Amino acid sequence: MIKKNKLYPITLGVMLLAGTGSVAAQEIEQGFYVAPSVGYYMFDSDSDNQTDDAPLYGLSLGLQLNKHFAIEAGYFRIESEVTPKTDQLIEKGKPLGWNKDIGNIKGDYAIDDSGKYYPSGADVSADMYRVNGIFNLGLGSLSPYVAVGYTKLDSDPLMGEKDDMMDVALGIKKTLSGGLFLRGDVRALHSWDNEDTDYSASLGVGYIFGKAAGPAPVPVETPTQTGPGDEDKDGVTDDLDQCPGTPEGTPIDRNGCPDSDGDGVTDPNDKCPGTPPGEAVDAEGCPLGLPKGSGEAVEISLEVLFDTNKAVVKPEYFDTIQRVADFMRTYPRTSAEIEGHSDSKGSNTHNKRLSQRRADAVREVLVSRFGVDPARLRAMGYGEERPIADNKTEAGRQKNRRVVATLRAVQ
Repeated sequence: MIKKNKLYPITLGVMLLAGTGSVAAQEIEQGFYVAPSVGYYMFDSDSDNQTDDAPLYGLSLGLQLNKHFAIEAGYFRIESEVTPKTDQLIEKGKPLGWNKDIGNIKGDYAIDDSGKYYPSGADVSADMYRVNGIFNLGLGSLSPYVAVGYTKLDSDPLMGEKDDMMDVALGIKKTLSGGLFLRGDVRALHSWDNEDTDYSASLGVGYIFGKAAGPAPVPVETPTQTGPGDEDKDGVTDDLDQCPGTPEGTPIDRNGCPDSDGDGVTDPNDKCPGTPPGEAVDAEGCPLGLPKGSGEAVEISLEVLFDTNKAVVKPEYFDTIQRVADFMRTYPRTSAEIEGHSDSKGSNTHNKRLSQRRADAVREVLVSRFGVDPARLRAMGYGEERPIADNKTEAGRQKNRRVVATLRAVQ
């Protein structure tokens, strides 16, 4: 019968190790490690062992190959005492309670097969060498493991004839900060020589030399397009692109239509292609110069769009507004009416006020940024009275939220 009560202290320690709270730590998945440990060794009570169950201590060296598997070699020392067995003395022809003098010592003795006598309580020891494969379940900082391997016990004959042994262990490993870890296991060791099975339990601390695994990569999700696309990739979204399918790289105006000379008049409507950059043109894309005294009228149109319920002029429209300013400098006697408009959302009164603020905002840009005489500019808000697109669609409402200016000059 095995003395299982001797297992309690260390088995309790293994259970406490399993019950400790989780510590935030990254497990090192590869590297060399060292792990000293202490424990208790219990001999099979049915063997010819004549020594007490005893403490053991030792050192293991291992190589962690990956998260789940390691190989390990260890050396352990078992320190025990002699406990004579009377039945073995009878077998050797000695009576019960047999005593023998050795020097000045008297008392009970054990005797080995060679006839050597050992006084009761004498110290005996064993050297144990172990090679194991360790299978770690890899469940995080606290993980169970299974170890299987070979053990060689080089012991005093009184410990029984145990040489080659197979061992199997169940344990728990606790990863701490850095490479530090704790572990504990219980182990069965079966002797091939005499069919005995011994048991041990141990607790240890170890350190692995390696680099902690980084955090698992976070999957990168391709953003789902939620707004309007831009199929021809000209920078103008499809809902506002009045010329879809424009070849890539073609200069365009703000409506997505080709405008090779950048004068604000699209190529199909430009009667004067190749106008020098910055030169003011009329509605047909031709320079504004007219023969003196011709009496002909010249028109130029301005269009500025606004966000919903806003009256802020976006910087992208400054170039368009500058063409109006250039026109008015070319024709000093020109005056202009700046018209503000809105979509149909909101009340008529609100839209009227909003469109007036938009007209005033464009007028202010002409005056403060481009130096146009304010006396030549008149701002008027028309609200939702003059739509140019369907107010039932977002694209239509965007076009209706606008400011336009029509100028006429006579030489």
